[in-house]
Amino acid sequence: MTAPPAAGAGTSPAIEAADLAFAFGAREVLAGVGLAVAPGELVGVVGPNGSGKSTLVRLLAGLAVPRTGEVRLEGRPLAAWPRRERACRLALVPQDPRLDFAFTVLEVALMGRAPHLASLGFAGARDLAIAREALARLEVGHLEHRSVDALSGGERQRVFLARALAQEPAVLLLDEPTTHLDLRHQTGLHDLVRARCAERGLAVVSVLHDLNLAAAFCDRVLVLERGRAAAVGTPAEVFRPDLLARVFDAPVHVERHPLTGLPVVLPRGTPGPRAVRASGSSGSASGR
Repeated sequence: MTAPPAAGAGTSPAIEAADLAFAFGAREVLAGVGLAVAPGELVGVVGPNGSGKSTLVRLLAGLAVPRTGEVRLEGRPLAAWPRRERACRLALVPQDPRLDFAFTVLEVALMGRAPHLASLGFAGARDLAIAREALARLEVGHLEHRSVDALSGGERQRVFLARALAQEPAVLLLDEPTTHLDLRHQTGLHDLVRARCAERGLAVVSVLHDLNLAAAFCDRVLVLERGRAAAVGTPAEVFRPDLLARVFDAPVHVERHPLTGLPVVLPRGTPGPRAVRASGSSGSASGR
């Protein structure tokens, strides 16, 4: 079994995966993907549509079983954790969370406390305080009596993130968490997550489409290409024009931000290499 990319020298991973492979029938989705995330680390996962990002998150969350490979949570195989114990340590915010009933905002946030309650137990004062603190940090505390169904997409997204934070997990998995969020709340969400990493040692895996958000907030980035790891490292190490142009089939310009020194990825607006090759092949065929 191939060892996953290191989570940090001398630090035991909060969550790690080695040689993960997954397929839908005959269609291979992931092959040989490894990742290790240390406590306090924020790791981004980027790649084009269909590269396996959401599938990787589902495997890390235990919502799908890999064909080969293994996920370990705090050194223990994920499958060996009882569901309640796992829910106390691992939280997930999926791409498009759904509820079957019109719960209030506060009720949704309190769902995050469920794994910590005794069987048939009710939320107490501490649980209410934790849920309300999470809502307040995400600027939706004033909506606690509103139905989630009556909220905007961005407000709903922040409520479901509050539910995950109310779990007080050791590991947080985010699948495109900035969907529906405006610029202020995109950065605010990541500021909050980074603060939890620093203050509480939270380990975070976040699937992102915005490469500049990943560069600004992630300690390391895993780049997926057609179900395989194309690169993993700091944003400065992996956000290279040649690699990004190949993976995303779009030419880009990468420069350093004058204030932060972090990479900034800019599109160049000309056809990608695969499109150019396809066009050339088509032209040759039509000229015969």
